[in-house]
Amino acid sequence: MAEERFNTAVKRFETANTGVFWDADGCKKPVGLNAVVVSQNIRSALKRLNYHGEVSIFAYGESNKILDGLESDPNELPINIFKQTSNTFDYRGDEYGRLQRILTDFMCWQVDNPVPANVMLVLGDDISSRDEFVCALNHLSSSHYNMHFAYPQGAAEPKNFPVHTKWLWESLSVRGTLIKYEDKRT
Repeated sequence: MAEERFNTAVKRFETANTGVFWDADGCKKPVGLNAVVVSQNIRSALKRLNYHGEVSIFAYGESNKILDGLESDPNELPINIFKQTSNTFDYRGDEYGRLQRILTDFMCWQVDNPVPANVMLVLGDDISSRDEFVCALNHLSSSHYNMHFAYPQGAAEPKNFPVHTKWLWESLSVRGTLIKYEDKRT
């Protein structure tokens, strides 16, 4: 599919806030990139689709791996990835705890960010069999949130999820193109 087809956001979501919930253990940073560059690439990918609202990125995983490669104190970065618009949570290999925290945080985030708003989940695990995620995504979709999803190559693609866009993590993390786009501008 040509990238030009994906150059338009759903109009009512173009200037809406976007919450990105990144499982940094399941979707690792590409070799040679740090979390700041990856966050800039995510923001750029969204901007290329005409999403221009505030983007908050929340990274979950082992803090030392998320912060690896940064040349300055995370609290002094020129962008807010580890300040007000992003947070890191250290779960040292506890996959269940990490995913539960992501679920809790994106449901809490939506309370503070009513529709129109965008939610992007970047998850390394197939959550199709996790009823709590399926219920939460269906709730957000039925509440008219604009849903985006990214997952790593080789992972099972989530089926029947109410999402507007899908990316392979290896593409999104380097500002790449979409793999699926559903036009919901009806």
